Amino acid sequence: MLELKEIILDHQREGLLQPTSLIAREGAVSTLTGQKESGKTWLLKAIMGLAPYERGYISIDGEVITPLSARFYRERMAYVPQLSPSVPMTVGELLKTIWGLHINDDKDFHRTDIRKRWQQLDLDSTLWDADSSQLPAPTLRRILLSVTPLLDRAIVLADMPFLGQDTTHSLLVENYLQQMAAEGRVVIVTKRPDDDR
Repeated sequence: MLELKEIILDHQREGLLQPTSLIAREGAVSTLTGQKESGKTWLLKAIMGLAPYERGYISIDGEVITPLSARFYRERMAYVPQLSPSVPMTVGELLKTIWGLHINDDKDFHRTDIRKRWQQLDLDSTLWDADSSQLPAPTLRRILLSVTPLLDRAIVLADMPFLGQDTTHSLLVENYLQQMAAEGRVVIVTKRPDDDR
């Protein structure tokens, strides 16, 4: 279980001025909803211990995340960003970069595992060789979301996964997130009030 209790973002930061509380449990998808620039991404960064907050606390399984413990808890998290760097590299190279991170040393990835995941999210296998910096942002978010279960993290943080997705792809993303939660993960997504899902 992950809990945000009366979180107020750093006073220097625009956006979230009202205290925010949330209890996210294993097996369910929890949603942080807010207008553009309201602090949703900042809250996800605070959960990862990468952004300050002025008041309140964040805990995992009853243990408060502190600056000293944040790195340990971050190793239990997978983060799907709203925006990805636009560095020219193929999708395959991008994914190999993720797998090559030290934190993923103990993971074994195979392209066949990814193909199955891509089918669930309506991603064509030819995307492997596509320039990731030239792909539409919704497609790239689905690609990054597709490999998240392979990272085998207990907590999934997905920033705006429905943004720009058409109705069909929004439903596929929603089902995929539900599937990850059903596998026992804490799943937290951000969205705007007017998003499809």
